[in-house]
Parts: sequence; C-alpha cells; structure tokens
Amino acid sequence: MEKTISVEERIRRAEEIYERRNGNKLDKVQTINLNKEKKDIKLLKKMIIQIIICGLIYLTIYTIQNGEYVFSKDFITRSK
Repeated sequence: MEKTISVEERIRRAEEIYERRNGNKLDKVQTINLNKEKKDIKLLKKMIIQIIICGLIYLTIYTIQNGEYVFSKDFITRSK
C-alpha cells in the first residue's frame, strides 16, 4: 500500500507524524516542570521541619546539661 501512495501523500503523512511527535514533547516538558516545582516545595518543607526538630533537640540537651544553673536553689529563692 505504501508504494501506491503518491509522493505528496507521503509528505503529508510525514508532516502529520512530525506534528504529533512535537506536540507530545511539548506537553511532557510542561508536565515535568510542574512536577519539579512541586518537588522543590516539598523539599523545602522537609528541610524546614528538620531544622526545627534539630533546634528543639539542641535546646533540650542544652537545658538538661545546664539545668542546675537555671533551676538552682539560689535562683528559685531570688525569684520568689
């Protein structure tokens, strides 16, 4: 069947295939960009949560180690 098609018909079909393939590539690129932005936002949220948790752990350990200075009998009597 391909051999019976004229040269103009072959060119037209090749152009249609080319347009379909290019149209699909453009759609994929836009989808990839949207997913990348979502991943960046998720990564930022995870980093912020990690920083907050690390800060809380650090403050807890610092308070436990230096608790005798903050909650000493002298400090409590002076505050009363």
